[in-house]
Amino acid sequence: MNKRLVKGLFTAAIASAAAMSAMVCAEAYELERHTQSEIKEMYQKMYFDLHDVPAYSEAYSTKSPTYAGKLEQDTLDDGLDSINFCRYLAGLPYDVELDESYNELAQNASLIIHINQGLSHDPTKPAVMSDEVYALAKQGSGDSNIGKGYMNIQASVVEGYMFDTDASNISKLGHRRWILSPDMQKTGLGAVYDGTAMYVRDKTRNDKFTGDYISWPPSNMPNEFVSVDEKDGYAYSVTLNTKVYSAPQRDKVKVTVTSKLTGKTMTFDKNSPCDASQLIGYFGISDANIASNNNCIIFNPGLFPKNDVVDVKITGIYDKDGKERTISYKVNYFDLLDEDDYTVGFPQESYEIEIGEPLLIKGYDHPLITGGYRIWSSCNNGGRLRDYVDMIQSGGNIYMTPTKEGEIYLYVGDGESSFDDVYCKVTITHKHTRGSWIVEKEPTATETGYRYKECTECHKKIDGEAMPAKSVAVADIEFVDETHIYANSAVEPKIKVHSSGKRLTEGVDYTVSYNNNNAVGTGSLTIKGIGYYSGTKTVDFVISKRDPVQLNKLDITVKTNDLVYTGDAVEPKITIKEGAYTLQKDKDYTVEYTDNKDVGTGKLTLTGKGDYVGSQIYTFKIEPADIGYPWSIEKIDDVKYTGKPMKIKFELRSPVSGAAMVEGKDYTVSYKNNVNVGTATIAVAGIGNYSGTAEMNFNIVSTEDYKGPEERDDVIEIECNTALTIKGGDSKTQVVFIGSNGEIIRENASDDGSVYADLPEGEYVVWVLGYSCRPVKTVMTVGSTLSVADVKVCRYGDINRDGKINVTDITLVAAYVKGKRVPADEEQSDLADVNRDGKLTVTDITKIAAHSKGKKILAVNEEFVIPELAEKAN
Repeated sequence: MNKRLVKGLFTAAIASAAAMSAMVCAEAYELERHTQSEIKEMYQKMYFDLHDVPAYSEAYSTKSPTYAGKLEQDTLDDGLDSINFCRYLAGLPYDVELDESYNELAQNASLIIHINQGLSHDPTKPAVMSDEVYALAKQGSGDSNIGKGYMNIQASVVEGYMFDTDASNISKLGHRRWILSPDMQKTGLGAVYDGTAMYVRDKTRNDKFTGDYISWPPSNMPNEFVSVDEKDGYAYSVTLNTKVYSAPQRDKVKVTVTSKLTGKTMTFDKNSPCDASQLIGYFGISDANIASNNNCIIFNPGLFPKNDVVDVKITGIYDKDGKERTISYKVNYFDLLDEDDYTVGFPQESYEIEIGEPLLIKGYDHPLITGGYRIWSSCNNGGRLRDYVDMIQSGGNIYMTPTKEGEIYLYVGDGESSFDDVYCKVTITHKHTRGSWIVEKEPTATETGYRYKECTECHKKIDGEAMPAKSVAVADIEFVDETHIYANSAVEPKIKVHSSGKRLTEGVDYTVSYNNNNAVGTGSLTIKGIGYYSGTKTVDFVISKRDPVQLNKLDITVKTNDLVYTGDAVEPKITIKEGAYTLQKDKDYTVEYTDNKDVGTGKLTLTGKGDYVGSQIYTFKIEPADIGYPWSIEKIDDVKYTGKPMKIKFELRSPVSGAAMVEGKDYTVSYKNNVNVGTATIAVAGIGNYSGTAEMNFNIVSTEDYKGPEERDDVIEIECNTALTIKGGDSKTQVVFIGSNGEIIRENASDDGSVYADLPEGEYVVWVLGYSCRPVKTVMTVGSTLSVADVKVCRYGDINRDGKINVTDITLVAAYVKGKRVPADEEQSDLADVNRDGKLTVTDITKIAAHSKGKKILAVNEEFVIPELAEKAN
């Protein structure tokens, strides 16, 4: 069955009284940003499975008189958790609640979807439906997100409404935007077979959204929420706060999207396709009337590699005052769950079901993804699977309702073929008519009884079941573990107790006591029947202490790939197996870590314990975390122009741990265009435990346009008349100003290579001296207004002057030495002479190569004498 969504709700409808009522005690809120570890923890709290099926406390009826039924509370809670989890990812309040009246509307909307076998926000009235039920179904359909073909409500939320990337919906992404409505406080949910509905018209949240925008995918996006098989890509959306931004114009907006793993950049602008028939590459602006924010920028860059980091930048959008207000953010994809923890296979080898009785069979037990699997089938009686069942498929899982007798085989497979060794048999019988229980044999203390029902039509015995013997003396006791090892404490083996095929429950059907179980030798346990059961049964078990086993003889797996700095100790996943037994940490072995918190090479030492001896050492590499969106502020208020360089006081928060970041240790800061009226930029670059860059803009406005306070704690005005920006410079870079009147002034650059100085007016020769860098000379005229200059310094060995020493530089210096090529200019020749002996030789090649390959850092400690100072000395 195909999964379908009807076009989202884009026109105003009659809202409920609750939604239209006045808001009181309103407070403002902005988006919360959550780390990946917080998201993983939240999913465990909100756990939901996309491949379960709805359970009903009251059954629905599609025959006259129709009845929508009611869902079990667990089913409703799973659907609600999926909604709140999506809102949590986006940074919105995740406390949306269920409303009984909304549930009733959504459940009736689901009923009419199932009866009409189609989707419509204005459905036609089925002949079997009463006017009263139809009124509820029609209102629910008009006020809800609706879908068909999904296993359950949460699947329609994650795979349908939040995806929304199809020809009918990409132009507005209405289902997604309703779920992420800042105004929503309550919802209602419904499901009838594969028809689902979510009431979305509620606007009763008192708190008001004051953030700039809502983006999806959010800054931390689970890989599991984006299907790797989706040929249509995955649409991105940025919904602008209409109280902050003016309506965007498609011919002015430009979006750039850059993949960290592929290095490719995709641009969306007025020349991009806006025809919904071409999904990947689509670019559009929606002003659909959805919640309180109508303006949405939509672009579909396709799919990205797993665990990618995607940079998004949007320009050509303007605030209410007509000033351009650029948006920049990152999307960090990550695994919410470990795919290796889940398996392929059917729980049973065979099933017998009768016509009309639904059955869910799972061939893959991952709760969020299909894994690329699907169900294949063969029918012993001929025909196709659909000739025998109505069904919903989701990957390797199938929910079916038999319609015809027959015998079928189900296989799990991939998109190309089935796995012949992963199958189950399903026998479909006619619909039986049941009478009362017939006891064929009464149970005794030691003998099993039997009872069954009889089909009144075919007189076949059905629902037959054993009636267990009443004494546990004849019960079967199975030890969960094959061996029982003494480890200096009482040994109490876990057991399973069965009687006549029924699993008995400890504390309900029996109690357990132990004897002689505190030393190596033979112990015993006794079960005593309670409740329905009586009697006792005692079994012995052997308690042993075996010879220790060397760890290096075992199957050890240490997952050292894809380890990224988290702010906490990084501990690779360790699995140690001896046959089918998995060793337990701290019981069978210990782990000692060193250097496992910060970026670099960590080490772990496994040491055997108890029955295991020896040790094994492993190293692993911790990569920097992408700096992501580290800002603790959403925006910077306008700054008044003073003619001086302006800096901003701000705090950065780690995107992975939430801890405060330290300038110079975790990041460096640089500024662009921070003197004159216009848009200034703060650029932070991750260092140490972080990589990547992030930017935030602020506006410098004229004195006449400035409306803020005169005193600002967050603004630093640098008192100077000279500003020098040194590309390639850092805190080890020194600048020497030599005045025409003999002044000599030395200044050290900051981490970002900037130098600010307050110099006497006049002409200056300026020398820039960087560590292991070629000295650079320039001149400046300093007056009463700010004098600005840009200088680039290059490190010795950086022959092609691209800011790094690599294979290209090795190739160039080798070509110079061998006479195959000459330097382009004097500077290039000088940069190649890293030995500083005035000639290019094999020594220069060797030193540059050693640095490029990480074998030895290239350091040139040349005692450079500034010519102008040498002249003064003479």
